[in-house]
Amino acid sequence: MSNLLRAGLARYLKNPLTALVAVASLVIGLLGGRNAVYTIDDVYLIALFIAFAAFISLFVGREHGEGGFRNKAIKGYTKGQIFFSEWLLHTAFCLAILLLFLAGFAPLAHEVLSPVPGSMLLLIAFCLVMMTVAVVTLLCVLSMLVSSRAVSAILSVLLVIGLLFASYAIDAALTRPQYYLVEHYNEAGEFVSLQKIEDPRYVDGAARTLLTHLSYTLPLGQSEPLLESIAIWNYSNAEADHDFSWLKSIKFLPLYSLGLTAIFGAIGYTVFRRRDLK
Repeated sequence: MSNLLRAGLARYLKNPLTALVAVASLVIGLLGGRNAVYTIDDVYLIALFIAFAAFISLFVGREHGEGGFRNKAIKGYTKGQIFFSEWLLHTAFCLAILLLFLAGFAPLAHEVLSPVPGSMLLLIAFCLVMMTVAVVTLLCVLSMLVSSRAVSAILSVLLVIGLLFASYAIDAALTRPQYYLVEHYNEAGEFVSLQKIEDPRYVDGAARTLLTHLSYTLPLGQSEPLLESIAIWNYSNAEADHDFSWLKSIKFLPLYSLGLTAIFGAIGYTVFRRRDLK
């Protein structure tokens, strides 16, 4: 399989799209760092993942369109080796692109990052790496199973956007208050009473537990607690003022990413091995 990896790397280096995505990630990091005030806007992370989607779908789509996968199979490589080599190459490349993003972001966002303890920054970075691996796995599986380059590119971008809106919807449901207050006034316009009414849309019980785990499982759903943890340290420098309850969930985020990677990677591997390569 080493020959597959070397050939794939050469394919990357010869394609101008590689340099374009690398430059784009650096620019996105610079813009994100320059505009970081107290916290980080997740729009830059979304832009980075959309760049991943375009890159992976176009590269894998080219292999489908030019018969690259079929030629590799003819040379004696198994479908499993082909699938795993593509996943490994895309994962390594996107992690390198993530480093470029952070290299552009970190120096300009020094004021936002400096209050955060080094151990916390390392944990956030590790969570971000695992989140990236999960996103790359989803995009790689989708591209490997959809042979049309155009359709694969559209679906990959829609997948990233869909994950974003799904995470926003779940976060909105989980942050909705259980009660809302209704003020009552008499005919003269004078305040009479204040009534506390339970919001029927409040999510509780098993549904809340399910949505919480789903939020932590979705790669872009993880960005909210990660970015919020940076914001918390910027509100005050006094350690006593911080609420550390969010640490309990952040420490487990890499496990959610690992589980998502393993499940969808296994599904993609199984289905790809049963496909006819054209």
